[in-house]
Amino acid sequence: MKGIFNPNEFIGDPVVDCSRPTTDDAYDTTSNNGKKYKLTDETSPLGNMRRIKALRDFADVKKGDLGGFVESEDNLSQYGDCWIYDDAKAIGHSKVIDNAQIRENAVIRDFASVGDRSIVRGKAMVTDIVMIRDNAIVEGCAVVSGIARLSDNAHVSGKAIVQGNTVMSDDSSAYGNAVLSGNANILENAVVCGKATMHNGFACGNAMVCGNVNVFDNPTFSGDAVISGKRDYITFHNWWSSGRTVTWTRSNDMWKAGCFEGTGEQLVEKAYADSPMSGREYKRIVVYVEEIKKYL
Repeated sequence: MKGIFNPNEFIGDPVVDCSRPTTDDAYDTTSNNGKKYKLTDETSPLGNMRRIKALRDFADVKKGDLGGFVESEDNLSQYGDCWIYDDAKAIGHSKVIDNAQIRENAVIRDFASVGDRSIVRGKAMVTDIVMIRDNAIVEGCAVVSGIARLSDNAHVSGKAIVQGNTVMSDDSSAYGNAVLSGNANILENAVVCGKATMHNGFACGNAMVCGNVNVFDNPTFSGDAVISGKRDYITFHNWWSSGRTVTWTRSNDMWKAGCFEGTGEQLVEKAYADSPMSGREYKRIVVYVEEIKKYL
């Protein structure tokens, strides 16, 4: 696992525009007051928004090109190559910065921010105080809300819903009708899809959570685990110690407890090395699962 998302990275102004020049002569400011776009008189029938128009060439945008809609220049940075295309909209206190793109009929609103080279497109909606960075993509009819954080090539598509304090990073993806909420962490190459719902817990490595499964008990799915129903995993809490969640996954017959990942035999061996009580209790739950496996 590369590591859990660290919100301390964003302490201070969470939407600092890193593409903003640090010197007055960083680029030509003699024309258009250094601006790359202006607000036109064309308004949106959906609210107090005005269409934007490019004042110079940058990235794939040409001078004179019309873009999407904003409420004010605060929504779209005048720096970098960020742009709002087509009929996409940035409203409220939302911000598009760096080299981010909002395309087609996508909407970002409230205090949401999209930066780096991230893309929001299709009919996707990003709301509340969501932060999207590092080449993440939100598309289709996906909705991302709450204080969710997407980074490092995370991908949300289809009709997926990502909300709450969810973190997605490291090439993880959610699609179909998947729902992520609470404190769900989807990391590395993990996938949540189909009609799966994951509230809290971790999915990492190449784990896949799919089908109609509802996950609410804070498990950790890792490696090549495949979870598609209630029979595919069991969670325990080590009541004799820290109370952390211990997860067994059926598809790969593996155990996950804190930093440990391995077989039941390896788990018991490690636990006995920690203390006789820990070894005894872990052995009890491993034996219990071995009995259950006979009937699965």
